Amino acid sequence: MKLYSLQDRKSEATKEKVTCAAREIIGSYGMKYLTVRNICEESGVSTGSFYHHFKTKENLVSAIMRGMFGAVKENNPFPEDMEDRSGIGRILWPFLVYAAFCEKIGYEAVRILCYECSDDLFEENCFATDVKSAVEAAFSRGSLERRHGAGSTEEIDRRYKNLYLDLAAIYKGIVAGWCMDAGRKDAARSLSDNMLHVLYRFLLSFAADNVRRDLEAEHFLRSLRERRDGIDLFGVNVR
Repeated sequence: MKLYSLQDRKSEATKEKVTCAAREIIGSYGMKYLTVRNICEESGVSTGSFYHHFKTKENLVSAIMRGMFGAVKENNPFPEDMEDRSGIGRILWPFLVYAAFCEKIGYEAVRILCYECSDDLFEENCFATDVKSAVEAAFSRGSLERRHGAGSTEEIDRRYKNLYLDLAAIYKGIVAGWCMDAGRKDAARSLSDNMLHVLYRFLLSFAADNVRRDLEAEHFLRSLRERRDGIDLFGVNVR
């Protein structure tokens, strides 16, 4: 059992005060008012103490959002009542949860995470596990074609890996475009709508003939949208 000194306990208590104060500011006033000065005033911690415990304000934001997204991911597993014989829904679902989270916290917070902290909460929490396993399962059941025409095993594996990398590049581009657009509410599509539309069309081009008809049916997308609208964002308190 690890023993904590009095200094360790004081340090943890200070971090908790600062984190709670930052959460309160974000929830009550929004990211625009999250300055080190406001955080210190709200928490009663000196500026020197703040920088002793957090390298930058952005590191604090990253820690807060990391905790929020972890809870959102845990609270929103793939809806088992959704018909998804192809397994494509399971590939798309983590992207929809992430998009809903980004929309909730706002483009300012996403910019901090992606461009100032170089944090990728989605890749750390979902991409290497949920998406990869869903893609592998879709290939295994024949929903996605490993090859178009003949090809060696080596070529098949290469195409699978390229598909996986393409998914990563596409979702990052969609989020970057949304941030550059300043998350405008009057945009043609919301982030989650755009994420669903672009990734669905991309995966459809790899779908096997025997599942493409099901994927093109309106009920597949409608079912995904309905469940996306029910994503639980409880605890993501960002004004």
